[in-house]
Amino acid sequence: MASELRYALLASCVVALSACGFTNDEVIDGPYRLVAVDTMDQLRVCYDVDGGCVGRTPEPVSGYGFNDRWISVLVDGRYYVIDRRADSRFADPEDVLSGPYSAARFDTLARQKGFPAISRRIND
Repeated sequence: MASELRYALLASCVVALSACGFTNDEVIDGPYRLVAVDTMDQLRVCYDVDGGCVGRTPEPVSGYGFNDRWISVLVDGRYYVIDRRADSRFADPEDVLSGPYSAARFDTLARQKGFPAISRRIND
C-alpha cells in the first residue's frame, strides 16, 4: 500500500513537472534562445544559464538576426542590439543591450557597426 501511494505521488510529480515548459523555446545561436513562458506576447531573447533563461530584451520579439558579434532584435517596430562580446552568464542585461532605435537609425548603425539584418520573422 505504501509503495503504491509512493508510486502514485511520484507519477503525479512527473506529470506536474513535465507541464512546466515554455510556449516557445528556440535556439538562436550559442547560449541565446527565443523563449515565451506562457503566451507568444511574452516572446523575448534570453541567455541560457544551466537550462534557465535570463532575459536580454523587452517583449514581444517579432524578429531577429545574428552574426558572430551582434544579435539584432525587433520589438514593436523598434530595434535593439545585443553585444555578444560584452555578454556572459553574469552580465547585466543593461550593459549588453542597446536601443531602442528607429528603423532609420538602426540602418545607419548597421552599416557603421555591422549589425545583422532581421532575418527571422516571427509570425503572430
